[in-house]
Amino acid sequence: MSITEQIEKVREEMCSSYCKYPEQEIPEGKTEDWLFEEGSPCENCPLNKL
Repeated sequence: MSITEQIEKVREEMCSSYCKYPEQEIPEGKTEDWLFEEGSPCENCPLNKL
């Protein structure tokens, strides 16, 4: 497993377990990918800067 893959795995685990927006409602017509788009709550998450 590469370092990039390891970091991504840790980021996903942290995001799933410790996110401060765990109950973030996804707008109708959007998918979970919306959480990572510009202007979404996850955009400013420090884990996404890794």
